[in-house]
Amino acid sequence: MMPTRRLLGAMAALLAVVCAPARPVSPPRIHLVHATAAGYAFTARPDFPAGQYRAMYCERDCTLQPARLRIERASVPTSDGTSASGFIAKTDASRPALFLVRGLPSLEAGPVRTWYVNHRFQAAGATVTGAGVETAVRRVSIDGVPLEIRADVRQVPATFCNTVNCPSFPSVTWRMRFDGIERTLAVLSGDELGTPLPIDDFIVWIGDLDGDGKPDLVVRPQTREDYLEMSLFLSSTLRPHRPWTPAGHFYFWDPTNPGC
Repeated sequence: MMPTRRLLGAMAALLAVVCAPARPVSPPRIHLVHATAAGYAFTARPDFPAGQYRAMYCERDCTLQPARLRIERASVPTSDGTSASGFIAKTDASRPALFLVRGLPSLEAGPVRTWYVNHRFQAAGATVTGAGVETAVRRVSIDGVPLEIRADVRQVPATFCNTVNCPSFPSVTWRMRFDGIERTLAVLSGDELGTPLPIDDFIVWIGDLDGDGKPDLVVRPQTREDYLEMSLFLSSTLRPHRPWTPAGHFYFWDPTNPGC
């Protein structure tokens, strides 16, 4: 029989999984990761590998530099104060990186052409501004051609309510428009536990990661503030009349967060 503390830890980890926002399936080969020297705790093995990555640093300019990611077995704390068997993913980087990536043939160490950086995210990580999501537009000049990221917000009645005075929550559709092309990046709905991020938190980075001279995006398609989710959109995967799907994805839910 499983010892009581181990059983409680396992139950707490299961509860966090049930209450956390749904976790998308990560695409193969290209891995997008956020990591720190202190590390992120996972109750299950992460869906990204350990090993060599390229870390994106954006101080005066943006550069890719070698970084190593380690995944170690560890006892991790859970939301009920007990511990569960899990893993710690940590990097050997001595300062915060905007993100880590691997799997692209063009990922050579050195400068990366960049048009927009969320410097606050690089410095503070998963923290957010605290502002509510609202309809907004951010325009960035890509060599004189405007790239537009737009948040269209509307209020949607709660699905669990069947009375007259039902509460409503914001639903946001994130769209990208560039050089005559428009694509939906994400459609996210809030609930009583939180709302999607505002545009100042949603956009992390816009630059040319795959080396084709066109903008790639790193964004945070989160339905609420209390976890970290990131998606990488590559211009080289954009196809006519087809959805633009992320080439890489990262998801982290702190196991000490009960979620609900």
